[in-house]
Amino acid sequence: MPTPNLGLATVGHLALPGAWDTPTNNNWGIVDNIWGGVASIAVSNVDITLTSTQAQQQILLFTGTLFNSITIHLPSVGSHHVVINATDFTADKTIILRCGGGLAVAVPQNDPMQIVTDGSNVYYVGLERIGSYVDFASTDVPIWITNCDVPPYLRCDGSTFNPVTYPILASQIGTTLPDASGRARYSLNNGSGRLIDNLNGDVLFADGGNEHTQQHNHVLHDPGHAHGFNAVLGLTSAFAAGPNGTGAAAPSHGNTDGAATGISIDAYGSGNSGNMPPAYVGGITMIRAG
Repeated sequence: MPTPNLGLATVGHLALPGAWDTPTNNNWGIVDNIWGGVASIAVSNVDITLTSTQAQQQILLFTGTLFNSITIHLPSVGSHHVVINATDFTADKTIILRCGGGLAVAVPQNDPMQIVTDGSNVYYVGLERIGSYVDFASTDVPIWITNCDVPPYLRCDGSTFNPVTYPILASQIGTTLPDASGRARYSLNNGSGRLIDNLNGDVLFADGGNEHTQQHNHVLHDPGHAHGFNAVLGLTSAFAAGPNGTGAAAPSHGNTDGAATGISIDAYGSGNSGNMPPAYVGGITMIRAG
């Protein structure tokens, strides 16, 4: 009678005298496949249900060209596999793994993924811990994430999420995601007091700052000034000869009226910070959610 999960043969007491090696050798073949067997499966545009022999292999290697996203149905038993989606690259199509009627996951292309099943659901193995940040160098969420029944990552865009679907993440951060759009990320102050102006570094997901020039004033010091000059003053006829009898008018010194330039400087800028270090726009930031 075969075992319920791996289909290993069992031999009853005193059964198969002289022939016990047949089921035992078959069992070792199955065990060998479980630890190192490879099932190479060509795919195209139709869903596939794996045979028991295919499902016994440790490595599931999918090849070919996807004309649409397809579902691979695994037997409704517990198992573990390394899955390699080696199909020709298509950004808008993926392979979905389903086991029984439970939750399904999808797998990226050319990036081996480890999964386990419990007879009903398929789970990833080895992803980042829940609450970890992950950056993707793309403008959109990858299709293998969006095609999971419960996406393992959520985009950090300030939206809310269902705490029933993601209970552990909700216990860590509440039900509102951080908004990473167009923002740099800093660690909490942890008592350092380093982030205090325009950004409260003691509060998780606090935001602040901008790239506008900081509003500021310039002070113009202009006390005014006068220009000196020498001029010959007009004389009356009674003094036409001049005071020294030479007939020349005596020079006289004077100053123009003092005046300021009339220049004024207005306040400039509209922001509360103006520090924009050299940077680049890398893509989107997501958080491991479930």
